[in-house]
Formats: sequence, C-alpha cells, structure tokens
Amino acid sequence: RVTAPLLSQSRVGFIATNGDPTGRTENSLAGGDFQYRTDSLFGGKAFQTDAYYQRSFSSTAGQDASYGAGVYFPNEPFGVDANFKTVGQNFAPALGFVNRPAVRIYDGTLRYVWRYRGGGNFFRTIVLDTINIVTTNLDGRIDTRNQTLQVQFTTTTDHALYATVRNNFDRLLRPFTLPGNVNIPEGAYTWNSFNTHFQISRSRPVSFHMDTD
Repeated sequence: RVTAPLLSQSRVGFIATNGDPTGRTENSLAGGDFQYRTDSLFGGKAFQTDAYYQRSFSSTAGQDASYGAGVYFPNEPFGVDANFKTVGQNFAPALGFVNRPAVRIYDGTLRYVWRYRGGGNFFRTIVLDTINIVTTNLDGRIDTRNQTLQVQFTTTTDHALYATVRNNFDRLLRPFTLPGNVNIPEGAYTWNSFNTHFQISRSRPVSFHMDTD
C-alpha cells in the first residue's frame, strides 16, 4: 500500500497484493484510490470526495472488481454523506476478505443542525438527520433496506433526548432455522421500530440514562 499527497489537502494511493495464506490458489490484487479534500468550498465549507477501484485475480475464481465512490459535506447547518460501492460476484482477494459478494450498496445521510448561541436559550442544538442504506444484487433487486429518521435535542446544561424511527426490509433467499428450532421461511419482510434515549448530564452529581423501545 502506497499513498502520496496531491494538491494541498488531497492524496492518491495504490495497493497490490500477491499470495494466498492457505496456499490453495494463486491470487493477486491491484487497485488505486483518490481522495480530494478542501475546506474552502462556498466560502469556507469542508468538502471531500473519495473513489477507489480494485481488481482481484484468482486461479479458481477468475477476475472481478470492486469499486466505489463517496461524497462528504460535513457542515452546518446542512450536511450530507453519500456513498456507493459495487462488489463483483467473483471478487476474491485472498489477502483480505469480502463480507458479501455480488452486491451494490447505496448509503446516504442528510443532516440539519439548529445551533443556538447566546444566553437565555434552553436548547444548545437540535439535530434532524435521516440515514438510508440500500443493498441490491448486481441486477438491481433490493435485498435489504434500512431507513432511519432521528431527532436529537441537547440542552445548554448537557441533558439529551434522542427519538428514532426505523423502517427495515430484508429479503431472505433461503430459509434458515433459529435456536429452538424456529424456522424462518424465505420471503420479503418489512418491519418498523421506534426508540428513545434520555440522558441526564454527566456533569451532575447523579446522572442516569433511560432507553425505551
């Protein structure tokens, strides 16, 4: 793995591996990545984008690639993160691992922050964000989806309240059995959940937190 600075805050990198710890295959990987970063966008806003491409070569699995890109705008009051990644069916680096091949993953977060300054305010910040993660197969069929909407209240005395709503979808392509011989058949499943988190400031002599689901 080799990296080198580029421009004022950016960098470029290259990676290459060769070998299989098990000794069962001939395996190698080559790839590159690029990160662009600036803190002067729109008059002083931070911005970052990343991209990578890797290709594995295996004597048993053949050749295949993994690639992706991300955009990050971590600012106030508005912030956004967006990522995309593809992992090929036969992407198989022996000096590493692949959690789930043959997928495309889309990950996005939108955030808005109200920050209260000056005396006399009860709240220090109110943060509203939504997180969305979608995983498909290489043909575009949605296999999992996780959508989250959360609001966070923080007071000037460091008390905090979070409220979170989630919608989840999961497609089981084959049945499986849970402990206790509970069989879960294949199919598409959707469910919702709601939870809250309340925290008394840790600066107090007595502090506690409470969670509800």
